[in-house]
Amino acid sequence: MPSPKRQTRTKIEAQNLHYLRDVLAQLEWDLHAPVLSARRIPGEWTEIAQARYPQQKEKVTFWVEKDVLRFFHSMGEGYGPRMNDVLRAFMLARLSGLLDGDDTLREFKRLDEIKPRPLFGEAAKQDEALTAWARGEMTAAEAIAVLEG
Repeated sequence: MPSPKRQTRTKIEAQNLHYLRDVLAQLEWDLHAPVLSARRIPGEWTEIAQARYPQQKEKVTFWVEKDVLRFFHSMGEGYGPRMNDVLRAFMLARLSGLLDGDDTLREFKRLDEIKPRPLFGEAAKQDEALTAWARGEMTAAEAIAVLEG
């Protein structure tokens, strides 16, 4: 169970937190680097993108905002399949690279766009930049530059 949130940490706790953040960033890089360097896209994505109707459907339950549901209802009968078509169009636009976002675009980036593996000490440097910005010792642009590495 997590400990209650505290306002301050001891110096050792802060160092351990920074170390943990650095290790997690490096682990994430290590997990993605082979996919990125080999320019591989998961096989499942190819299958999804090449699949055509009709497909087996699976019942799911999720919350939709009222105005979105009202919009699709207003278009008449068949609003469920129509919503599925919109989701499919979004999925295919992401898979084809027409829409970008960090969650899928990484697989399409050029090798020179991939950030280098994080180093130890970057988390502490980022925290120092945020603290300096909060104290007015650094501009927002300078802090963002540090955060983006």
